[in-house]
Amino acid sequence: MKLRPRSFAPILVLIILGMIGVVAYLILKPQTPSLYPSPTPTASQAPNGDLANWKTYTNFEANYTIKYPEYYKVEELEIFGTKEKNLRLIFSSVKTRSIRISKHLNKDRESPEEFAKDLYIANTFGQKEPIIGKDLLFENTLVANINALKVSGLWDDFVILVPLKDMIYEFSASGFSDKKGLNEFDQILSTFQFLD
Repeated sequence: MKLRPRSFAPILVLIILGMIGVVAYLILKPQTPSLYPSPTPTASQAPNGDLANWKTYTNFEANYTIKYPEYYKVEELEIFGTKEKNLRLIFSSVKTRSIRISKHLNKDRESPEEFAKDLYIANTFGQKEPIIGKDLLFENTLVANINALKVSGLWDDFVILVPLKDMIYEFSASGFSDKKGLNEFDQILSTFQFLD
């Protein structure tokens, strides 16, 4: 049996109409709201796109590495007499900028927002009054391809909380309130990586 070319035309029209229908559905379908806003990606490169002159800090105990501009000074701060160390990157110019990286146990695996409320608002340090006001602003972001939370309204410019297993990594930023500072912070943070 020999098929005529004209008999394929209705089939081809049906396939094209089906594809148009699928595309239209995908474009026009109602968006289901998410419980959490989409993360805001951070910057990914140094100002000139070259990290060659940046230094690298690695903390094997805390399981991370981070790059920073050569004009920053590194301080390792002991945590209440333990061997564990917090990192503080300091750049002193007209205005001092610093980033402190701390690691907190999160054995209850609270969300970063719950953790922030417990740590910064609730009576977590045995004080009679909350440490700071209750006007915290939360914004989702990404750090090392992990959903993280940026918390503003603190004594620092802001804090970023990154959950990993039963830990929360806290990035406290101070002195980064201008646009240049925020870009520099994003560039430094974009180099943060967990070791495994």
